[in-house]
Amino acid sequence: MAFQNFKIRTTITVLGIPTLAAITLFTTWTFAIFFTIAGGLVLREMFDAMRKHDLSPNTVLGYAIYLAMVMIIVGSTLEYLVTLLILSIIGLFIVELFRKEQRVFENLSITFFAVVYTALVMGSFIQTRGLNIPGFSGWGNFGGRLMLTIFLAVWICDMLAYLVG
Repeated sequence: MAFQNFKIRTTITVLGIPTLAAITLFTTWTFAIFFTIAGGLVLREMFDAMRKHDLSPNTVLGYAIYLAMVMIIVGSTLEYLVTLLILSIIGLFIVELFRKEQRVFENLSITFFAVVYTALVMGSFIQTRGLNIPGFSGWGNFGGRLMLTIFLAVWICDMLAYLVG
């Protein structure tokens, strides 16, 4: 079993690291599209995990709020973020009134938390990738290189923890 796990990790490393490096260094838009889709998959996993505990997250409204939050964060119009969060809570309350589900407040809370958590993380990744610091113009794509450095550091620590521990 341990060798099988190692083979899977090696395959992901050989294919995944160059692909992630290419996506990270190519353009901010390819990075944004990739991580917006990845965030949607993370959100789906969170919603599926919640369903296993007899909760009923509002997935349709959750995905809509997620996309709106990522667009606001990436678009650098953060003054609209508070308005979106307030409208999201009101919208989730209204929808929960008519859903006829048990555990209304838990459903609302987990939907809101999952969406906000995922959107803030993915939006922050995309914003960091888009960094352009004039003093570092000799470095070219500063944000892309910064994100690639972060990804490589996490990957190296993960591989060493797996191999040593």
